[in-house]
Amino acid sequence: VEGVSYLRRIKGLMMVLVFAMVSNFLLAPVFTVVFPFFARTVVGFSSQQYGFLQSGWVVGVLIGNILLGTVLSKKRQGSLFAGGLATETVINFLLAAFFFPYFMNLFGGASWLYFAALGVPILVIGVFNAFVNTPLQTLFHRIVPTSHRSRVFSVISILTQIATPLGSAIFGFAVDRFPVHYLVLLSCIGNAILTIVFLMKGMSKLFEEKRTDSSNGSKGKAIEPVRKGIGA
Repeated sequence: VEGVSYLRRIKGLMMVLVFAMVSNFLLAPVFTVVFPFFARTVVGFSSQQYGFLQSGWVVGVLIGNILLGTVLSKKRQGSLFAGGLATETVINFLLAAFFFPYFMNLFGGASWLYFAALGVPILVIGVFNAFVNTPLQTLFHRIVPTSHRSRVFSVISILTQIATPLGSAIFGFAVDRFPVHYLVLLSCIGNAILTIVFLMKGMSKLFEEKRTDSSNGSKGKAIEPVRKGIGA
């Protein structure tokens, strides 16, 4: 209860959490439910190929974090967040296109060429996902005092993951009744609409506001409402 009340005091932060919750509902089941079914049952990839595809996203996240810590360390976090979110959304559509039977047949089904056609977008999505998640985690650590972190972070974890099991159940039901490529495309369209709405509301400005407060050295300002940003 205390963690929720604290989060509500920071204007815009609850909107970020709602975005994360809905985005997880739409996209997480694609990679945990739909993609394994597609890769192993529809395409017929070998265990080796499927294992490499599954690890591609993790490798991408690692590369993304290396870039954030080196060549992009001076970039504004708000810009990285917005750019990563927009680019990740575009690449999701590219990946969704490769799920369609036309491209599966064009690249030869369970071939290494089709493996590369799927693997490269997955890796790139991982890179730009790091541009989204790492600044977001940094923001949470910066604006939440140490005395509140255990309670607030537990609430954040629950809110961002609570919709994932529901999404997995729905997609698990749908994957046996509808073509996989349409499910992936529908998920990408829903996530794109969500991303556009939240970026238009100025979600990335939340990072810049907190950066300004920190640079001014104003102690105790972390719990004050954000004056610019979502819902302003």
